Amino acid sequence: MMTKIVVLFLAMLFLTGTSIAQVAINIDGTVAAASSMLHVQSTDKGMLIPRMTTAQRNLIASPATGLLVFDINTIGFWFFDGTSWINLSSGTPNTIQDADGNTKIQVEESANEDKVRFDMAGTEYFVMDKGRLLVNNNGKSVFIGEGAGPASTQANTFNSSVGYFSGSSNTTGVQNAAFGGSTLQSNTTGSYNTALGYTSLFLNTSGTNNAAVGASSLFFNTTGNENIAVGPLALFFNTTGSNNTSIGNHALYSNSEAHSNVGIGPKALYSNTTQSNLVAIGDSALYNNGTGATYTFESIYNTAIGSKSMYSNTTGYRNSAVGYHTLYSNTTGSEIAAFGTESLSHNTTGNYNTSSGSRALTGNTTGSNNTAMGNSSLAVNQTGSDNAAVGYKALYWSTGNGNVALGKKALYYNSTAHSNVAIGIEALYYNTVNSNLVAIGDSALYKNGLGASSSNDGVENTAVGSKALYDNTLGSGNTSIGFETMISNTSGGLNTVVGGSALSSNTTGSYNTAIGAYALGVNTTGYSNTGVGYRILMSNTTGGANTAIGQNAMYFNTSGIRNTANGYRSINSNTTGNENTGIGYQTLYNNTTGSNNTAIGFQAGYNGNNYSNSTSLGNGTNVTGSDMVRIGNASITSIGGQVGWTTVSDERFKKEVAADVPGLDFINQLKPVTYKLDLDAFAEFMHTPDSIRDKTSEAAKEAILQTGFIAQEVEQAALSSGYDFSGVDKPKNEGDYYGLRYAEFVVPLVKAVQELSSKNAELEEENLLLKKMNTEIIQRLEKLEKKF
Repeated sequence: MMTKIVVLFLAMLFLTGTSIAQVAINIDGTVAAASSMLHVQSTDKGMLIPRMTTAQRNLIASPATGLLVFDINTIGFWFFDGTSWINLSSGTPNTIQDADGNTKIQVEESANEDKVRFDMAGTEYFVMDKGRLLVNNNGKSVFIGEGAGPASTQANTFNSSVGYFSGSSNTTGVQNAAFGGSTLQSNTTGSYNTALGYTSLFLNTSGTNNAAVGASSLFFNTTGNENIAVGPLALFFNTTGSNNTSIGNHALYSNSEAHSNVGIGPKALYSNTTQSNLVAIGDSALYNNGTGATYTFESIYNTAIGSKSMYSNTTGYRNSAVGYHTLYSNTTGSEIAAFGTESLSHNTTGNYNTSSGSRALTGNTTGSNNTAMGNSSLAVNQTGSDNAAVGYKALYWSTGNGNVALGKKALYYNSTAHSNVAIGIEALYYNTVNSNLVAIGDSALYKNGLGASSSNDGVENTAVGSKALYDNTLGSGNTSIGFETMISNTSGGLNTVVGGSALSSNTTGSYNTAIGAYALGVNTTGYSNTGVGYRILMSNTTGGANTAIGQNAMYFNTSGIRNTANGYRSINSNTTGNENTGIGYQTLYNNTTGSNNTAIGFQAGYNGNNYSNSTSLGNGTNVTGSDMVRIGNASITSIGGQVGWTTVSDERFKKEVAADVPGLDFINQLKPVTYKLDLDAFAEFMHTPDSIRDKTSEAAKEAILQTGFIAQEVEQAALSSGYDFSGVDKPKNEGDYYGLRYAEFVVPLVKAVQELSSKNAELEEENLLLKKMNTEIIQRLEKLEKKF
């Protein structure tokens, strides 16, 4: 019924022409809109427009402007705009296309495809799919922007060009990516390049594997390969150089044909053109590198890391600089390594230097062959060469040559001194101009050279050990090895010390040798002493020319001079005694003030107390007084040699000669006896401890039946004869004992024999006289007999 009504009204419309103002077609009496010619109203029906194929639509003769049809081929409404058919809308999907349908936009080519397709001249070039824009071309390339990539052959090139004339000259180059106006604009055959930024890789033609990020980066590159430029004007002038990396504004700006360079930081390697194998990391690092270079070996193999590191370098080569302003002023200096802020910052032409640490060798200008490791080490040095400094401010003020300092502030004040070695914290701290010194240990030779007024003061010293020769100022030629050895020495010279705290109190004493811990530990001004052993000459202060070898030898000596002790605690108790000689364990042990004594052997002279000019030879041998010689201990059973003992008897050395030796009177009073020695009594008298007695030998000797005299009886006989007999060795003190010099008995015996001989001669003469008288009597008797 409704269809009939619609047809009726359409017929009426056409028949009535313009006689009717508005026509309303509805079933509810709705009035037609004033602006409409036909107002169709319905809530459950539609109006059907003529349906036809595209061919039928195109065959409509002289279509009126605004003519509307439904194309069943494109599935959409088309209207004629007076010139051509225009796709008004689509169904599922909708399509916008040109008159011949070969250029169009399709929304869902098939139901629920959810894609938008773009066709041009019958070829589908773009597809929008779920947030992606797919480009369909033979080369699988993407070009966006006026003139972008039009010269591309599009045959499997995989190029992407976005921007005004980006990649516009490309012909056979493949897999290039260009983003920005005129990026890769001149590229023809170059491949695998990436350009991001206005005019980046602008002149590149055949260069490959380049990456340029930043306005005008790699601008002049033509055939250079495998370069990386990140930053405005990075590698700007590079043409044929390859394998370069530049990151930063103007980094490697002037590079043209150099290869294998790395410049990271604003203006890093800015002036470099043809020099290769360089590394510059930091603002203006290696800024002037290559300026004025004329030889191929100049300005190459440099590495600079840090702001303005190697900024002024022109022709210097094989340098490494790491840190702010490192090697900043270097121009031609070569084969240098600098690490740390302002390290070697003033170096200009110095070569072969190595520095590590903030401001290390910062003042160096022309000095060469220096090594400085540690903050401000060798900081002031300008022209000094061949120095080595390791440690905070080591050799800080030094300008000299050939010095070695290892440790915090070692050789800190050294200025022009040369050939010094200081190892240890503040070793040779105050030394300035003195040379040929060796200090090894914390504060060794700390004050050396202070107050020196002569070139010979404080020179040629060697100190090894913490605070060895700490206070030495003027002393020269000293060798001190050990903890705090010669710590107090000021001007003492030519001393040799080995051992902890040896000669630690020495101030002005010279020519001493102390070997062993605490050897000559309190010596102050004593000179020419030699001590070898632990605590040797430990108490010596002013004593000189002593020689002591063995632990604690001459331990208590203070001012005694010219003593010689060899053995453990030899001459142990000596304080002021002079010119004593003790060789052996505890020889002359108890001597304190006695002088000119000699003891050789185990505990020889042990009990001697302040004797002088005595000699004890042999194990445990002791004298009991001065001017005495003892050979052998109580166990000795034989003393001998190839000839007899010689006693000086030259008449030239005798005076007050008198023939008053008694003979028979003295001899006849002597009482020869046999006896056995009581060595226990002897040991008790001599205060000899059992620990050093040889009981076996003593027992053997005690078993021997001795023949001799009793000294006291001999003394009494001599007194009775009015004879001051030297054969009796009388006690010199309470600790001495009697002895006999049996050789001395020869003299009174000779006198006795002479007396006997004289009496015998008288008797012989008397006998002869008697014989004569007897003969005469016999003769007379015979004559008388004949008469009778």
